Amino acid sequence: MAVAAPDLQKPKVFCINTRPTHISQHLYSFLLVFELRHLIKVLSFFSFFLLKQIFMTTTNANDHFGSHNGSEHIYSCRPFPITYTDGVKELVDNCECYWLIDIIISYQQYRNVNCQPFQVWKLKRFIKDSFNVEATDGNNHRIISQYIPFSDFKFDEATIWLVDSTLLLPNEY
Repeated sequence: MAVAAPDLQKPKVFCINTRPTHISQHLYSFLLVFELRHLIKVLSFFSFFLLKQIFMTTTNANDHFGSHNGSEHIYSCRPFPITYTDGVKELVDNCECYWLIDIIISYQQYRNVNCQPFQVWKLKRFIKDSFNVEATDGNNHRIISQYIPFSDFKFDEATIWLVDSTLLLPNEY
């Protein structure tokens, strides 16, 4: 009996073409652009909240240290005839900004400053870590201002009043 010879053809090998075709290149480019557009939309959505937090939210130190109504103690700045209240002491202790009291006292030597019995001293963040200190007479007439190129003050602004040689926070008046 005759036995049939086995089929000796080459085995079939399936190859995946790794070289992208013209259509797949366009599809890949489209998907890449689509994903980038989607990513930009998501980032722009969240960047609104980040910008709001960075630019629209300012922290005022007076909001955090405003629990005093009046003062039980008066602290002295010897040898100067300036005193300050519990609220100012809490502010300068917690923020480590005794330099702010020093600035206020140092300007009292000028006649145009010390002739004002009521002074409003505002510390405002200028850019990043730089600040501007401005003194007004309570009616928004500027008496003097000073630029501070660097400070590690935690808040964006603070207001201290000088009333008859006593430094106090506005809510302590």
